[in-house]
Amino acid sequence: PDQLVETVKLARPEIKVPIMVKLTPFLPNLEEHLKNLVNAGVEGIAAMDSIGPVLSIDTKTGAPVLGSADGSGYISGKSILPVTIKYIYEISRFVEIPVVGVGGVTDTDSALQMIMAGATGVGMVTSPMIKGLKQFKKISDGLKQYLQENKSGDINSIRGLTHSVNRSRDI
Repeated sequence: PDQLVETVKLARPEIKVPIMVKLTPFLPNLEEHLKNLVNAGVEGIAAMDSIGPVLSIDTKTGAPVLGSADGSGYISGKSILPVTIKYIYEISRFVEIPVVGVGGVTDTDSALQMIMAGATGVGMVTSPMIKGLKQFKKISDGLKQYLQENKSGDINSIRGLTHSVNRSRDI
């Protein structure tokens, strides 16, 4: 994380476009690192990345089954959604800059969860790779339908909703 802050500090004067960084999961001292990144010139956060390395074993052979030479790999997609949502929730508590949720968006509900946790936008990789590019339109249409059915003005009307609900519950 400290190297990331230094990299942003060096890049900011040279780059004329917004800088967004993608944070790895389980970053220690999250609030401090986020504030340092914002002070260095970061204008957006992408959260999060795949989790790993992990190991899965074929119980018939005892052999590891994931993609690398030693059989380990990384978890992404739907299986990391709850971790991603929690991370977005925590990040959006500490910064006012855009947060893009990546890691587990497979349908309208998962996109809504990220937005309600505080994401400004969502990104998808695994789902469109598996189900095709139609996933983008399907989820976009689902978000529009949700907003219409719930009489919400726009997506920002539900962004960070969980923060408000938790404050009202004294959690």
